[in-house]
Amino acid sequence: MSDYQVILKVNRRQLKCTECQKVFSEKLSFVKTRRTYTKRLGMKVIKEVLETNVENADRRNRMTSSEIETL
Repeated sequence: MSDYQVILKVNRRQLKCTECQKVFSEKLSFVKTRRTYTKRLGMKVIKEVLETNVENADRRNRMTSSEIETL
């Protein structure tokens, strides 16, 4: 996609256990549990923070400072 930022939105399916009726989300290998970003994006942002600072990383990735700090 060259110089364009691409955002891929993936909806996790909600599943229901047939025995206990508990609802849970589909597990995806590239997204950690209860996260809204991929492992790859997390590693990219951490690398940028280490090379620059949180403010530059949040601008470049369109994330808030608090989102970056939780990484």
